[in-house]
Amino acid sequence: MSRGQRVAQEISLIRSALAQQGDRLQKLPRQAVWVIHLSNGKSYRLTYQPIPVSTWALHPPDNDASWLLGTIDRALNNQADSSNRR
Repeated sequence: MSRGQRVAQEISLIRSALAQQGDRLQKLPRQAVWVIHLSNGKSYRLTYQPIPVSTWALHPPDNDASWLLGTIDRALNNQADSSNRR
């Protein structure tokens, strides 16, 4: 699976996890940036950082952002766990 396909798959999982909480994800045009709109009115930018390690980053960093990263990590780890079981 190419990096682009993997990012698309991960975004789908992240979007699903956020929707379950009542939040939504919006892709910005011509940028590798997504905006997370929380149900409390706060927004964060989500970017994929391919170098040096493939990871997701949230801006601006604050306490809510660390909670949100936990939600994203759980969504991605659940997907990794289920694919390892196959």
